[in-house]
Amino acid sequence: MKRNINKVHPEMARAALKNANGKRNGAYSQYILLWYRSTGRLSPGCNAKDLQNFYDVEEESIRGNAPRRAERYE
Repeated sequence: MKRNINKVHPEMARAALKNANGKRNGAYSQYILLWYRSTGRLSPGCNAKDLQNFYDVEEESIRGNAPRRAERYE
């Protein structure tokens, strides 16, 4: 799977997951809300799949299975 996480703002993504009580299916809505509050724009520049891929990479790095750096941001 080719990952496209370079459009995701990491701190905002982590805050969105926290605001969604750790539920990844609600994190994108929270991400959009946080994005709007900080930029005034509704479109965050990434989609839900990009955000889910970001969370996958985060989980892999926590478990020690992080992909090589070059693969991470393709």
